[in-house]
Amino acid sequence: MASAELRNRLEELLKRLNIDTICVDHPEVFTVEEMMPHVAHLSGAVTKNLFLKDKKKKSLWLLSVRHDRQLNLSDVAKRLGLGSGNLRLADESLMLEKLKVGQGCATALSVRHDRQLNLSDVAKRLGLGSGNLRLADESLMLEKLKVGQGCATALALFCDTDRSVRMVLDRDLTHGGHQRVYFHPMTNSATMGLKPDDLLRFLQETGHEPVVLSFD
Repeated sequence: MASAELRNRLEELLKRLNIDTICVDHPEVFTVEEMMPHVAHLSGAVTKNLFLKDKKKKSLWLLSVRHDRQLNLSDVAKRLGLGSGNLRLADESLMLEKLKVGQGCATALSVRHDRQLNLSDVAKRLGLGSGNLRLADESLMLEKLKVGQGCATALALFCDTDRSVRMVLDRDLTHGGHQRVYFHPMTNSATMGLKPDDLLRFLQETGHEPVVLSFD
């Protein structure tokens, strides 16, 4: 399914939920560094998102953190109770299947874009065991989220109808006093902002009650 159609479906869902958004269109971007010049004027928290898998249990996780976080997957895995070294990046085909977006568009461990993250620590905090979290490959992301590289986004979770992807959210995004939090709307050529409370409501409506972790 084309990203334009998926974006339309997302916008229709948000409208039905009476969720107010703002959206900025920009050239296609694949990294936070490429994106920031186009969104630096926005008030709120920009996110970076990782689509992850547990190498032992094969569970899938979407991690959204503030864009400036530095991540250590082993630490994240331990915080999730997966065990150190057991969290991996999911491949793009799975992301497309579940979230309908490809690489560069991912949305599910959601943190502020400037966060420094240790995935081993996150895994431990999630009860996964240090080192058990890995970035999932793009094929897996395409399969599960319907987006590919550069598009990971929490907003793609409406595509995960069997609820096989678990959401991990940076506490700063919902409790940091931000006017809005920003994600790709199924395409990496736009950035969408919504209020923190509306993000939580969206996740609840899609059946993805988030695990909220503090990275401060």
